[in-house]
Amino acid sequence: MELDRRLLLAHCALHAASVVAGLLVVIPMALNGSAFKGRCALFSTGYWRTDDRAEATEQPGHASHLVVQQWGPLAACQFSTFVGIFTVLYGAAQGWRCLFYLHGRHDDTLFSSFLTVLLSVCVLFLSGGASVLLSLGLSSWCDTVTDNNKQPYTCAESQSVPLYLDVDTSSFYTELSLAQVGTRSLAYKHYTTHNSRCR
Repeated sequence: MELDRRLLLAHCALHAASVVAGLLVVIPMALNGSAFKGRCALFSTGYWRTDDRAEATEQPGHASHLVVQQWGPLAACQFSTFVGIFTVLYGAAQGWRCLFYLHGRHDDTLFSSFLTVLLSVCVLFLSGGASVLLSLGLSSWCDTVTDNNKQPYTCAESQSVPLYLDVDTSSFYTELSLAQVGTRSLAYKHYTTHNSRCR
């Protein structure tokens, strides 16, 4: 009986971690969406254009700036945000249910256990898909920002470089990297939880 309580307590802790990881996706994605004025940086395409600076100022030289040809599809950012919100709600509901069972000393029915496993598998695939989407989308945006690594700075350093866009790019790499860590954590958490339930 003591072992069952410990396992139940471990599941409560995992659901709390799921809520935290979900928030680690939702908050950075919301901040990034606000900084980019509702546009999605993931999978955006563009090129660097060099203009003659003497036309704009009286100093000779060249000034280069990023030109975005096409912003990424909003669905890419919205899907990751949806996965984050869903896992926060799912983790909170499962955590409350787990605490209820812990204090009430009730057991799961077979049907309830089946639904929990089924939902965990769904969240596993959703968070895995969001993780892949964020990784590929961020890589695409980084290729655009660094001009396929032709610029003298990395993607992380480009946050401090003026890109001369009408959006705030001062923290895009930090926000999208945090969201990526959140989705990977969710996928790992649900993978390990699913494997422990199936044994």
